[in-house]
Amino acid sequence: AACGDGIQRNDLTPEQDGFEECDDGNEADNDACTTGCNPARCGDSIRRVDIAEGEAGFEVCDDGNREQTDACLNNCSAASCGDQYIQAGVEDCDDGNRVNTDGCRNDCTLQRCGDGLVAEGIEACDDGNQDQTDACLNDCTVARCGDAQVRAGVEACDDGNQVQTDACLNDCSAASCGDQHIQAGVEACDDGNQVQTDACLNSCARPRCGDGVVHAGVESCDDGNIDAGDGCSANCVNEATNCTQINDPNGYQVIIVPGRVVLGPNNTHAVRCRDEGGGRIRIYETSNFDCLRFAPVGVFAGRGPYSQSILAVTENRVRICNALGYANSNGASTGVNGSTEAVIDADMNGFTTAPPGVDWLWIDCWN
Repeated sequence: AACGDGIQRNDLTPEQDGFEECDDGNEADNDACTTGCNPARCGDSIRRVDIAEGEAGFEVCDDGNREQTDACLNNCSAASCGDQYIQAGVEDCDDGNRVNTDGCRNDCTLQRCGDGLVAEGIEACDDGNQDQTDACLNDCTVARCGDAQVRAGVEACDDGNQVQTDACLNDCSAASCGDQHIQAGVEACDDGNQVQTDACLNSCARPRCGDGVVHAGVESCDDGNIDAGDGCSANCVNEATNCTQINDPNGYQVIIVPGRVVLGPNNTHAVRCRDEGGGRIRIYETSNFDCLRFAPVGVFAGRGPYSQSILAVTENRVRICNALGYANSNGASTGVNGSTEAVIDADMNGFTTAPPGVDWLWIDCWN
């Protein structure tokens, strides 16, 4: 008796030489019985071909080893992505599921920043591009002000620091005059308002005598130069004006601020300035029964006519005398007048109207 004679010996035990588990009498090694008279099995290094796919015992491959990371698995099926075994040199990972965002993608490659898939618990975003100016940065973090990347259409700048005195503010807007932050090397001040008469001009420069803006509480005048003898001194103090200088040649008007503030309503009730002696002047209404009013040219020359009476309040006489270079003032008032009243603005550039009231008849100014 011999293996391959088609007759299975049954007179031997498995431990004895010549024992046969099968004997199909052929030379085919890839059917149910090998040429060694052993039943075919997965792992014997012989791929069985006598069974159709789908039937029990069908083998796609048989490499005869117990290695799960090569091309043939231990169940004699071909390695594939999704079988939970990482095929060496072919796959980066294999978690056996169809979740694309858990670190191992469905093609068995490791998830990475820039692959267009947001890795759960690892990435905040992933848009799959290398554009640093959109909503998702190249390190897969969400764009934010302060990340040193200028987001298109959202941020004007982004310098990545928390310095408020450079060209880019902490809210990623460009520094500008009026933002209340002093830009180093560019602005001297920045108070965030549009008031020209305070300690910071609207150009974010410090006020100075000669800049043409009257610094409230500091300057009594500022004519844009530092020339003396022109009504405003070199240190921006009003120079006292005499009556000859302010009496209009036409005989019925007094010029307080040339081209802006003129008193004298008409030829009947003329307003004049008279030297009272001792450096004191009086501005008065010559009829002695009417009141001081703006002339037809009024305030802001060319925008009249105005006929408002000068309301008998302290600020009106103080402002008129200060504009003429005098520190002190006094005056006498009339009874209630029926005309519209006016209170001159502090900068002598306009006035505020008030209901009928008591008016100034004359005003004295002196230093």
